[in-house]
Amino acid sequence: MREKFIYPFKTVVSPSTALDIKQQGFLLLEVMIAVFILAVGVLGMASLQIVSIRYAQEAYFVSQANIAVAGMAERMRINRPLNLDDGFTAYQFDGSVDQNIIQCVFPAVSCNAAQLVSYELNQWQQSLEALHLPLVKGLVNVSEASSASLAVVWDRNQDGQLDQSCMADSEDGCIQLSIQL
Repeated sequence: MREKFIYPFKTVVSPSTALDIKQQGFLLLEVMIAVFILAVGVLGMASLQIVSIRYAQEAYFVSQANIAVAGMAERMRINRPLNLDDGFTAYQFDGSVDQNIIQCVFPAVSCNAAQLVSYELNQWQQSLEALHLPLVKGLVNVSEASSASLAVVWDRNQDGQLDQSCMADSEDGCIQLSIQL
């Protein structure tokens, strides 16, 4: 009797199955790379959003300071006909509010020119504080009888310290206006 010789079983693998075996886990790697790229894009968009909000807030601060400075300049021009004893040097102002100021609200209270100037400067500073600019201060410097420099200074970098003038190298926000009275 002859023994049957059995050949070892050989599996025939098609070419497409061979590729599938070699690519196991490759799809997972592609998905991880795509998620990483998407995450970097989303973080980039979030940082752009933060920067745009910061610039929008800064633009708001600048526009409000411009309006406030122009308003005070108009008040000074309107009061020019008043006979101020000190001339327009009564408008010197460093941003400090006096709580004991006479409330010059017409017609109930009659104020002299110097009291009216103090009242208006205090009202101006309080209106600046109502704008919610950080550490805002209104400054008026009268250099001559007919020339004045008005400024609104606020803490742009929010370090808790405020420059007392509008210097070019200052990190605080400043709007300055020079006028002839």
